[in-house]
Parts: sequence; C-alpha cells; structure tokens
Amino acid sequence: MGSSIEVTKAVDLSRYVEPASIWSALDTQHVRLIRMSWLIKQWKSGRVLNRRQELPEEAFITLREVQQMYGKGNRDGVLPIIAISFCWLTPSHPDPDGKQLAIVAERLESEQGKYGKLFAEMGIFWDWLSLYQKDAQGNRTDAEVLGFQLLCRRPWICGMHIRV
Repeated sequence: MGSSIEVTKAVDLSRYVEPASIWSALDTQHVRLIRMSWLIKQWKSGRVLNRRQELPEEAFITLREVQQMYGKGNRDGVLPIIAISFCWLTPSHPDPDGKQLAIVAERLESEQGKYGKLFAEMGIFWDWLSLYQKDAQGNRTDAEVLGFQLLCRRPWICGMHIRV
C-alpha cells in the first residue's frame, strides 16, 4: 500500500499585504498617484480630466509624500491610497463630460473628514490618470507601453492589494 504525501508549496503573499510592492511600483514612475486635493479642485472648476501624459506635475503626489504619510504604519494598517475603477463611457475617453469625476470627487470631499483622521492628503489610483494612455491616434510610445504593461503583469499593485 502506498501512502499519500501532501506537498504544499509556500506561497509568498507579502505582495498583497505589505506596502513594499506598492512602493516599488510607484518608484518606477510608470504608475503614478493623483493628489486627492487636485482632483477635487478640478471637479470644482468644472474641468474634464486629461490623460496621464497631459497632466501637470502638480496633479501627482510623490512616492516620498505617500511614504511619509504612512510612516511606520497605522492602527488600521491602511495606506494613504484610494483605488478607483469604473467602466469607460467611450473607447477614447472614460469620462468625456466629467460626470464620473463629479461623482468621485464629491464623494472624496464628503469623506475627507474620515481620511483626515489618518492622512492630510490621499493618493488616488485612477487608470486614466495613473497609467500611460493611448494618444488620439491610438498609440503609445515604447516607454509608455512598457509602463502600461507593468500594471498588467502586477494586478495586485492597486486593484487587489489588501492595504489599498
């Protein structure tokens, strides 16, 4: 009679629960976070959001700022990052009339008091703003393709990370 031996392979789940995987992705600059206060300001100004490559530098929060806000962690174990996902309204622009921006920014502003207990500012991951997008002709540069593929190969970066 044979005996069955169960072999288990240890799986490293740290990329889902430790901030290091987020820090390393943000350090590449291929994935960038949007400053929450900037997003709210755009909504209040009645603007429609441009793709990531057309945003001013002031729109982005730096990795260093996010790390400083997080510090050595907090009681709840959350990062100062919010990930947003929704269906695009058109193939060339996810929100051509700014309706999604209004919904998101209004909610961010109304919840800001809760976030403010832990963080003065938040970094927002929003694909249109955080990742390289195609131009009007449907193209990306080689560097932009590489950056875009980074997230496709690492879906845990923002979409499935437990701390986001």
